[in-house]
Amino acid sequence: MAADFARSHAGAHEVLSDEQRRAFAAAGMKRSLGAFLRPRFWGNVVRALRAGFRQQRVQGDPWQQGGVLVFDPSGTLRHAQIDAAAGDALDLGAVIEAARGC
Repeated sequence: MAADFARSHAGAHEVLSDEQRRAFAAAGMKRSLGAFLRPRFWGNVVRALRAGFRQQRVQGDPWQQGGVLVFDPSGTLRHAQIDAAAGDALDLGAVIEAARGC
């Protein structure tokens, strides 16, 4: 899955994979069916469908919730967003701002 992502999206950037999901756990990202049972999930589904997004084939662990972490070159965490429910929207503006500050 990571190799497919790298070919499709990473360009010259390195892609790392953590098959044991240790980084997810350390960041507080949950692995849970419960994230799909929250009312907020259904709102996320409607938002995505209205925006024209459709679920493609599932790759990886469907129960692993994600998020985004931005670290500066010294290893200081500059931004964290941990998904509470499946399909939570990324605050792309905050990610870009944090990355620009690195």
